[in-house]
Amino acid sequence: PEYKGETPVRTDESGQYTYTFAGWNPEITEITEDTVYTATFTNTVNEYTIKFANEDGTELQSDAVPYGTTPEYKGNTPTKEPTNEYRFIFAGWNPEISEVTGTATYTATYTQEPVEYKITWQADGERIKDETVPYGTPITEPADPEKDYYTFTGWDKTVPETMPAENLTFSALFVPVEYAASFVDESGKTVEEVPYTVETGSIEAPAVPKKTGYDGSWKEYTLTPGGITVKVVYTPVEYKAVFVDESGKTVKEVPYTVETESITPPDVPAKEGYTGKWEEYKLAAGGITVKPVYTETPAEEPAEEPAEEPAEETPGEPETVEIGGIRSGDLRYKENQTFSVDTADLPEGAEVHWFVNGEEAGTGSEYTVVGPKDDYTVQAKVLDKDGNVICEGAEQHITVKRSFLDRILFFFAYLLKLLLTPVWYLEDIL
Repeated sequence: PEYKGETPVRTDESGQYTYTFAGWNPEITEITEDTVYTATFTNTVNEYTIKFANEDGTELQSDAVPYGTTPEYKGNTPTKEPTNEYRFIFAGWNPEISEVTGTATYTATYTQEPVEYKITWQADGERIKDETVPYGTPITEPADPEKDYYTFTGWDKTVPETMPAENLTFSALFVPVEYAASFVDESGKTVEEVPYTVETGSIEAPAVPKKTGYDGSWKEYTLTPGGITVKVVYTPVEYKAVFVDESGKTVKEVPYTVETESITPPDVPAKEGYTGKWEEYKLAAGGITVKPVYTETPAEEPAEEPAEEPAEETPGEPETVEIGGIRSGDLRYKENQTFSVDTADLPEGAEVHWFVNGEEAGTGSEYTVVGPKDDYTVQAKVLDKDGNVICEGAEQHITVKRSFLDRILFFFAYLLKLLLTPVWYLEDIL
């Protein structure tokens, strides 16, 4: 018999095999009886394309692998480029490798680890702590650094909450501790407190409190940590007791201070027919002038002589002179004060000489002390044309207010005066 149909086909739904028609069973021969011929097939195991790819799709390997066989990756371990934040470690394939049942692609998978960066904490150029911190991990600041005589105020830049993708260096910031130099008077009362630190080279000390008859200064001091107290030191001023003869010529100058109780005066210049002594005096601040006082010596044996006519008194020659312009109460700081003398009764050729703090300062019927900052004395003396002292006024002691508050009030009064002065007037002055 002869088969005239289409070539028999066998399929495999599992995909494992491919079948090829091989003939008939039994083999076709002459027919002698009813016979059934069954198609026979040979089979071949199917092969499928199996690919291995990196995460970015790059093909790493491609093979034809028989059905039912477990594929194997034979290349180098897949890698992934790290970033500033993370590095990547190969973790396996997706999907998991299994027996071949068809075409498949396996993609590399990775786990990520944060990149570690370095933090350096330092103070004054010296390292306090070095540490390695993974990216994205919270940052913990170290304990506040300490520095003698300084206070820690923070770091030179803001510390982030979590570690960025970079190395960091933080430097400690310090400010010096502020101390006070207390300047005190003799009673221990504070005159002024001046701040300083260990970085201060020098400070401006306040004015030394005034003390009549003394030069004042502050005791030597060093600006040490913790604060200091500076006391005032006074040294008595040396004045002169000037002993003069009747003409005003100096006989001797004897030094003294406000602490001197008494001095040894020189001998009174001899005057024929007279007994001399020095006038009463008191050792006052500013210096004094002491004149001789003479008493006529009586004759040993009085003789009968015609009575002498009394010497004619010279009119208008006063023994003392009164100074006008003295104001009651203390003067303001740098307040001008004008003093005057009535010259109507002075003899011809006589002239008023003014002495401030014992030194000649001017002549005329009036004299103005300008801008005084300290207490002072003023005295008027009348001298004849030959320079002899005819008469003199009592030495006047003038007190000037010079406290810190008085100086401040003067400054603001002066400033207000400038502000109220017309511009055109200032331009004329300038």
